[in-house]
Amino acid sequence: MLWTDDPGDKVISKRLLTRINNGGIILIHDGVQQTLDVLPRIITYLKKREFEFVTIDQMLQKGR
Repeated sequence: MLWTDDPGDKVISKRLLTRINNGGIILIHDGVQQTLDVLPRIITYLKKREFEFVTIDQMLQKGR
């Protein structure tokens, strides 16, 4: 699966939060401390703005 946004681990929150839009697929590397540190803030921010988190399978089902 290809992604629509690769925010980069060092500046992940700043770049991600200014670029994300509905239907976006975010590339987040696992095991990277910067990602682990910022991910809870990103999730909280996006949930407050009523973004929905779904799996790729769920996203594909909605598109049918």
